[in-house]
Amino acid sequence: MTLFLLLALAMGPAPQAGASMAGKSNTALVREARQAYDRGEKAVFLSIYEELVQRRPGDVYVLYNLACAQSLNGRGDAAVRTLEDLVAHRVASNLDADTDFESIRQTDGYRSVLARMNALRSERVTAGAERAFTIPEKGLVAEGVAWDPVSKSFFVSSVRRRKILRVDASGKVSDFIASRRDGIRGALGIHVDPKRRTLWAASLAGPSMDGWQEGNPGAPGVFEYDVDTGRLRKEHVPPAGGDAPAFDDLTVAPDGTVYVNDGANQRIWKISPGGSLEVFLTSDQLGGTQGLAVSGEGRTLYVSDYRQLYAVDLASRRVALIGVPRDLALNGIDGLAWFDHGLVAVQNGIVPHRVIRLDLTPDGLRIAKARILEMNHPDFDEPTLGVVVDRAFYLSADSQGQKFQNAKNPIAAADMREAVILKVPLARAAAIAGPASGEVASTLQRQTQELLDALASGAASVWERYLDPEVRFVDESGKVAGKKEMVEGAKGLPPGVSGSIRILDFDAAVHGDTAVSTYIADEDENYHGHKLHCQYRSSDTWKKTPEGWRLIASQIMALRTDPPAIALTAKQREEYCGRYSLAPEISYEIRCSGEKLEGQQTGRKAEVLQVEAPDVLFVPGKPRYRKVFQRGPDGKITGFAERREAWDLLWKRLDSR
Repeated sequence: MTLFLLLALAMGPAPQAGASMAGKSNTALVREARQAYDRGEKAVFLSIYEELVQRRPGDVYVLYNLACAQSLNGRGDAAVRTLEDLVAHRVASNLDADTDFESIRQTDGYRSVLARMNALRSERVTAGAERAFTIPEKGLVAEGVAWDPVSKSFFVSSVRRRKILRVDASGKVSDFIASRRDGIRGALGIHVDPKRRTLWAASLAGPSMDGWQEGNPGAPGVFEYDVDTGRLRKEHVPPAGGDAPAFDDLTVAPDGTVYVNDGANQRIWKISPGGSLEVFLTSDQLGGTQGLAVSGEGRTLYVSDYRQLYAVDLASRRVALIGVPRDLALNGIDGLAWFDHGLVAVQNGIVPHRVIRLDLTPDGLRIAKARILEMNHPDFDEPTLGVVVDRAFYLSADSQGQKFQNAKNPIAAADMREAVILKVPLARAAAIAGPASGEVASTLQRQTQELLDALASGAASVWERYLDPEVRFVDESGKVAGKKEMVEGAKGLPPGVSGSIRILDFDAAVHGDTAVSTYIADEDENYHGHKLHCQYRSSDTWKKTPEGWRLIASQIMALRTDPPAIALTAKQREEYCGRYSLAPEISYEIRCSGEKLEGQQTGRKAEVLQVEAPDVLFVPGKPRYRKVFQRGPDGKITGFAERREAWDLLWKRLDSR
């Protein structure tokens, strides 16, 4: 069982797996799926995830478990297609460590997915992030970052050392709240309310903090500090009784209301100005809540539950699922911040870890555009939370929190890192840093191969991802298509048909933010037991965008080859020999030369003629042309049509035989 399975399947009692799924919540279904998996009920496990993938499209945890279920049930081709969809969401997993995939381990499709996932682990995407500052003390498990615009100071919380540090305008680092002061447990999400001169801190006891012992209560709380003096104003604790919450992040609305997550329950808490901690919202739509961000005007609270993203109308408390592009994964969002009618999110629950920017539609209920700002940054080692300051996002890049949770196998002191706070530019012009042209060619060839592989597998999400919205395709027949037609056409091969396309002779030229590539698509197909082979020459134009290279134009030309030739008897060959006229000054003579035929036009060199079928001749090396012979009522040849595609030049025979 892998991390994805553990993340996606909630623990706890469940209804019997055979019961109807209608009317059950997603949470109930994942619990039921977990029990089915543990009991070895493979078919039930599959049926539940077939339902969940319809309810939660784009949820990579669901996709992964669906692939596991398909593999366990002997549906290898479907499992590979699902894994291809997973990698199209830019997500990797250690597939070789999962025994659920034993049935497909030796297939070409599995190997292809594994290779693409391995490549994804090293694919560098950057908006130009740089280190804002570092804190030399190692092993802090730095979680939260906050900013005070009045004192021009940053604050960084430490889970392990149970304290909050301050970094002033000069870069000096000091303890704002000393270790364990005021009884603070692990210090997690923090936020400064500059108007009310308050620093809010979410706190929770856990295995990553000093002094933790197995069986200790979580002791969740929210600490309210005077940001100027560090004085504790109040520790807010949840009411006794009920399910214990898990506080690890919070945010502050413009009116001073504090909203607090609950990672253990489907709840959001709040503290009104001058008030006490209370439950603000409970919803079956949510999982355990994670990152929180309030919109600029203070009307909407955006919430992650580590799988999806939601908008909560603060006045009505209505919860709406955020609409996302089909190729975008929102799993694993930990940190969340509001910026410029959109959101900045830190995803540490998927691999590779990344920072993404999400531009919202005017109503704030859909993602209009998404882009990766940072992925595979060398400082990333479980990035967590951050804060927007002057059109840049400052985040803790290397918390290493998971590495401190196993007391039996603790992290070595030499492997502990200093806390790195990264600064990620958020300007709209932010783009992927330009690699060398050779690296671009490698990237384009890989993406092109992914597109070709997706044609056979039916992974339409790959086409959705790599195609620019205004792309234009011209196929070998001259038909022009846009993105919608191409995505809808990527349905996979029908039953009885299998095949693959490999890239030959790939070449690319880079011109700033534009690249032109050309290659041969070499296709092998098995059509109901019959083998076919063909080749196409493609020329593609790519544009560099903040999300990566996107295809904006493609033109395909079928590479024709000579047809098989048949043999004729000497008498049959003799029928074609003679002179033919196109115009008074242009003639063509066909001659018998031993067992071969040759033809020669006025003023040109002689050429070999071969026979494709009775009365159909061709010149080797000119597969677009045919000579189709015509006969009179008496069966004798009267001339031929020199056919190029659908156009004929008519030659009349000058002699008769």
